[in-house]
Amino acid sequence: ELEIKNLMIRDKESRVTQTLALTKNELAVTFDGKLTATTLDRIFSKEISTGGSLKGAFQARVNFATPELSTVSGTLVGKQISLPIPLLKLGSPLLIDDLSLRAAENTINVETADLSMGNEHLSIEGDVNITKEGIILNLDLFTEGIDLKNFSEILSAKKKDTENGEVKSTLDLPLIGTIRVEAK
Repeated sequence: ELEIKNLMIRDKESRVTQTLALTKNELAVTFDGKLTATTLDRIFSKEISTGGSLKGAFQARVNFATPELSTVSGTLVGKQISLPIPLLKLGSPLLIDDLSLRAAENTINVETADLSMGNEHLSIEGDVNITKEGIILNLDLFTEGIDLKNFSEILSAKKKDTENGEVKSTLDLPLIGTIRVEAK
C-alpha cells in the first residue's frame, strides 16, 4: 500500500496539489494545477526533465475488484515530460512529447498522446473505458514502426506477490478492445 494524502509543490513556475492512494483493490489519484520540469529538476538531484510541463485538474479512482465503480474526470495537458520507468527495466525513459486527456464518468478520451521511448515513436488517439468487463480500448496508434521485443518486455512485466510467492501480471483488470495501427 502507498498513500500520499496531500503533496503540494509551489514555486515561481509551479503550483500543484496531488494525492495518491494505492491499495490491493484500488488506485486513487488527483492532480490539480501546473507542474513544470524546471521545478522537478530543482527537487530531484538527477535531471529527469526535458523542459516541459503538466497542467490540469484530473481525478481517477480505479477499483480493481469492481471496475464498474471506477470514475475519472477532468483534463490533463502536458508537453515534453520525461518519465523514468524503472519497473520495466528498458533503460530509456518514456518521453511524453504532447498529451491531452479529457475524462468523465468512466471514460478517458485521449485527444492526443505523442510518446517516445528510445527510438520508438507513437501517436495515440481514442477512448479508454473502465467497465465491469475491464479496461476497454478503442484507440488509433500511428507509428513509423514497432520493435516487438520492446513491447513484449512491457507486456510481460511481472510483479511478485509476496504473500504466496505467486507471480501475477502487473495489470489485474482485463484489457480488451481495438487498437488500429497505421505504420508509415
